[in-house]
Amino acid sequence: MGSTTSYNSVRTALEGANSRVAARRPDIYLQGSYRNATNIYGDSDVDIVVEHRGIFERDCSALDFEAIQRQKSAYTVATDSWEQFRDDVFRTLQDYYTSARVRQGDKSIKVIFGLGRIAADVVPAIGYKKYSYFFSDAVQIKQDGIAFRNRARTSIVNFPKIHIANGEAKNAANRTNGRYKSMVRVFKNARNRLVRDGLLVENSCPSYCVECFVYNATDVCFGTSYQDSFAKIVDYLGALPTQQFMSQNGIIPLFGPSPVQWNTAAAAAFLNALQNLWINWA
Repeated sequence: MGSTTSYNSVRTALEGANSRVAARRPDIYLQGSYRNATNIYGDSDVDIVVEHRGIFERDCSALDFEAIQRQKSAYTVATDSWEQFRDDVFRTLQDYYTSARVRQGDKSIKVIFGLGRIAADVVPAIGYKKYSYFFSDAVQIKQDGIAFRNRARTSIVNFPKIHIANGEAKNAANRTNGRYKSMVRVFKNARNRLVRDGLLVENSCPSYCVECFVYNATDVCFGTSYQDSFAKIVDYLGALPTQQFMSQNGIIPLFGPSPVQWNTAAAAAFLNALQNLWINWA
């Protein structure tokens, strides 16, 4: 697959002898539609996370004062930084592919391979730990994610591995008849048709948000056919209160102001367009 070829190439560049980040032993993995098997024809770039596991940001808001102090005492102050790590990833990729094929993006580093291969959006990140309990380094309860920043220096937190695991679980035969991921692709194709027909604003419904949107449909909505599933999902999501929508990671609300959240007005326009599309098809 093209996504695998692009991923392996980036991994080779970052783990090679001349890499500026190889000594940090980053965790390099796919995320997004190619990793989640929800990609459709026309999806362009493959998303690759390069996670520096030696440093992390934390959320201790659920801990009491004593637990926060224990957490602070358990780890030494980091001498590395996300800024330095990102710069080293960028320079390594430029050294490997040439500066003509590597450029800075808003949230990622874009790698253009040429030769018909899928371009890559490489996201340098550090760890993120959301604690619900902390006694010691060996005795703690947390959710592991990643943290990085965009060009405007806005902090972005997400939980891609939990997102992937939750998608796999929902797609299981005993939950959605193995139909969850295929229905995400149906909804993404419907979005593309609505944009093409001028019924939906382009870029108002990012693929990540569409996937999270469909994830909120209860498992019984995924019926015996694509048509049955589509109608049930649209009806269910149309009645679901806005505050109950969650991202697929189950941690971050789907709607909000952060770069990984969605606008309620855009979601409402998408739902309304889907309802009209279904009526016209029916």
